[in-house]
Amino acid sequence: MGACGGKLDEETLRSRQIEKEMLKAKNQDEGKIKILLLGAGESGKSTLFKQFKILYSDQKDFSKEDRDAFVSVIHANIVSDMKIMIDACPSHTPIKNEDAANVVGGWGKNQKLGPDQLHVIEALWNDAGMVQTWQDRGDIQVQDALAYYMSDIARVCGVPSTFVPTNEDILHSRVRTSGVVQENFQIGEARFEMYDVGGQRNERRKWIHSFQNVTTVMFVAAVSEYNQVLYEDNGVNRQTEAVE
Repeated sequence: MGACGGKLDEETLRSRQIEKEMLKAKNQDEGKIKILLLGAGESGKSTLFKQFKILYSDQKDFSKEDRDAFVSVIHANIVSDMKIMIDACPSHTPIKNEDAANVVGGWGKNQKLGPDQLHVIEALWNDAGMVQTWQDRGDIQVQDALAYYMSDIARVCGVPSTFVPTNEDILHSRVRTSGVVQENFQIGEARFEMYDVGGQRNERRKWIHSFQNVTTVMFVAAVSEYNQVLYEDNGVNRQTEAVE
């Protein structure tokens, strides 16, 4: 009887411990402030998300692996945006340096940027037609961050092992969000769970699945997009879309 009683007591203690841990986890989850970021595509949700990660995440920074991964992202952003500008110039202000345009236009989406690419990309960026088209880019689907990267393109095109993206570089980078991205933050004693979702029209049908147990919805709109149109519909102004 004593053995049976001892075994029962042990199982009871284990069961109670499990229940205690489950209750603790439940209370911790209920105590979290869950934030959902919404807004039209290109409105800056993911940039805000990355800023929160830098300031308040458990890491409070990007890991070396993250930074290494962003090298390819930044190079791809630059190449993609330069090719978009090349395609847009004929209907705005034609490029004079056609040789440079042909070289950059022939690069693939995975083109790496290094010292060998620096001269041609600088020559193209400084072309009079490119400069004027950039000034008139309101109807062109190009990232404003291109000017940021081109202002320090020699560093970005450094020997691959020497280019380590800064926080500012990463904040300016763009990876189109698809689905839901989640991160945990802590500010003082408060725990936060933030969700970033895609903003393009074809992504918005997924928003409904993200509203469960959400404490706060932050709707993001970019005031700089007053003269720009949607990626998916070049007949609709971005700020109009955000308001509607």
